Amino acid sequence: EIQNGILKEKLSTPIIIFLLFVVWAFASSLWSLHQMESLKRSSFLILISVGTFCLANQIIRYKISIKKIFLILASVLVGISLFSLITNIPADSWTGGNKDGFMGFVAHQNTLGGILLFLIPFLNYALFKKIF
Repeated sequence: EIQNGILKEKLSTPIIIFLLFVVWAFASSLWSLHQMESLKRSSFLILISVGTFCLANQIIRYKISIKKIFLILASVLVGISLFSLITNIPADSWTGGNKDGFMGFVAHQNTLGGILLFLIPFLNYALFKKIF
């Protein structure tokens, strides 16, 4: 409702809980031995949380299938990885990380493997849905 030219919205319980989480994430950096590194990582965690919240909001609002979103993400990741594999861009795609295996554009081989492992069930679902 608009009152005195200011939009007033009632804060719901999930938003209050999330704001408490934000305060906790930043406050936990204060007693860390490496405060700047902890602040950077807590900021990254908050960014991921906000992105996840926004994605969930869009899924609920527009009734988007979560399977379609993960299939799109998997397609983009595999496409970028294939591009990196074929063109050898970046130059350290095989020697970066721990120097054992292909990492493409991600920071480490385990990151690429973890993301692909998470997305494999959605790729299998799409494959088996077309076959059967």
